[in-house]
Amino acid sequence: MPIVLKEYYWEKNNRKFSKKPLSDEDFHIALMPDQDLRNYVCYTAECKVYRDYTIKFSKRIYQIEKKQPIAIKPGDNVILKTWLDGSIHIFKKNIELNFFEIDDYGRRVSA
Repeated sequence: MPIVLKEYYWEKNNRKFSKKPLSDEDFHIALMPDQDLRNYVCYTAECKVYRDYTIKFSKRIYQIEKKQPIAIKPGDNVILKTWLDGSIHIFKKNIELNFFEIDDYGRRVSA
């Protein structure tokens, strides 16, 4: 972060706009053990599973693996999430699917 922002702007901005809390008590709710905040703060897109069990998104092709924790068939809609760290995750009914990226020729793309 540039020094100008850190030392000048934020201090001036906080002095101008900060307000005292109505209460000193913390009302934040803890996440459940099975909740992952990265699944909520991410980019989300709904995608369709093609007949060859692939998903196309943003000029990339993802091959769904045969072994899955939930049944997948062509025509199903799945949710593709791009976490803020850039990693891709594919879900059906909140269950993450196993997949890998392939190129236009069907070859696995190394990560």
